[in-house]
Amino acid sequence: IINAKRFINWLITGLIIGGGTFLMFLLNLGDPVKARTMAFCVLVFYQLVNVFNCRHDDKSLFHLKPFSNKYLILAVVVSLALQITVVQIAFLQPIFKTTALSLREWGSVLLLSLTVFVYEEVRKSIARKYANKKKQS
Repeated sequence: IINAKRFINWLITGLIIGGGTFLMFLLNLGDPVKARTMAFCVLVFYQLVNVFNCRHDDKSLFHLKPFSNKYLILAVVVSLALQITVVQIAFLQPIFKTTALSLREWGSVLLLSLTVFVYEEVRKSIARKYANKKKQS
């Protein structure tokens, strides 16, 4: 069920993902192919990170069994491998209009995409504290 609280959370998450993707594009605007590739990778990585946020509404990922859903892990690993393949394999680059990224650029992609994880962990922590205070009242 979509309620106001969930809708606002989705909106904020979407703004983080959209804003981060746009920021990565802008930071690499000097090379349009690089900018497009970096933005594409950040968007995909955001989704791969966010899928773990969606496992539970208020429990931290650190309190869940991270490998309990083998199909989810498999899907993320396959998606990650495919993403790296379309960016790094030379004969696929013209097809997908990408360019190879350096290890540092992949690191930037990963770090930026983790912002959605940090946001969700902070949100869940605040929600748990609020729920505990409400129970104590």
